[in-house]
Amino acid sequence: MAIHLVPARTDNLTTSIDNPISESIVERHLEKNDYNQLKSVMDGDIFCFAVAENMSHKFHGKYAPGDLVLFSESGKKKFTRLGVVASFTTNRNLGEEIWPFSGKSPWSHIYFLQHIRKIDIDKAKILEALNMPPTTPISWPERLEENSPSITEFKLRHGVPFFEWIDIQMNKQNESSSGISFQLATTRQRIGQHTFRSETLTIYKFKCSISGCGVTSVLQAAHIIGVTELDGSHSAENSLLLRADLHLLFDQHYLYIEPKSLRAKFHPALHRNFPDSINDYGKYENQPISHPNEGIPSKKLLARHKARCIAAHGEL
Repeated sequence: MAIHLVPARTDNLTTSIDNPISESIVERHLEKNDYNQLKSVMDGDIFCFAVAENMSHKFHGKYAPGDLVLFSESGKKKFTRLGVVASFTTNRNLGEEIWPFSGKSPWSHIYFLQHIRKIDIDKAKILEALNMPPTTPISWPERLEENSPSITEFKLRHGVPFFEWIDIQMNKQNESSSGISFQLATTRQRIGQHTFRSETLTIYKFKCSISGCGVTSVLQAAHIIGVTELDGSHSAENSLLLRADLHLLFDQHYLYIEPKSLRAKFHPALHRNFPDSINDYGKYENQPISHPNEGIPSKKLLARHKARCIAAHGEL
């Protein structure tokens, strides 16, 4: 999971981050399959930001699903919004309709966001926490890789994931919050989810099935098949314990588990659509998953999930 520091004008934030985009507008401009795929990975309302057409060559592939984006609002010395990348499209007509004030170079490279949250943290404080000069101007998007020196040093100095640190800062300001660690690690609320998560944590010994991450605040109990579907349930056979960003990729059908070998696989579409994702996730390709026993997780359900990956993104 990379962290992006992105400059944004107030009118941009108001148009597509503070307020959802009309589904009818998005549906009108996207191909049917693309629209259905977008709806399958979004939780309710549609929010987004974009990169101008004439700058797309510099930023194409830099934002991958699961990446955290913090927005530095123009005219304020603060970061005021954040969100998690869910999907991406290139569509000039859609960009012109959402942001008609964008000028000669339409904002055509559009990134859809989940888990939008308003924050109020001094820019200098975040920059210093990330081992950057506090006066660094955020006039262009800055991308920090998960394994970059800044993020590595941050983890050593603070002992918590970056987004959990943000939550701590917000709580210090006595702002009412349900906890970003919970929001970012939860793709959607389901009936019985709290019990399911507790049981899954125990079954998988409090470690991500793929990455081995043991930070419980970023671990999520993943359903292989949704509980509302045939064979879907809160059972151990229908479970995986995944780090938040890996769960998002799993739900978006970019990540699957090979049923026979029980190894993690990424659909080629992930690296094709987001070239830099190879830096973040290439190390997990073909990684054997940790699993409690022969029947957990269910190979039958993993096969169904793999089939959906192929249906969503094409042949492997």
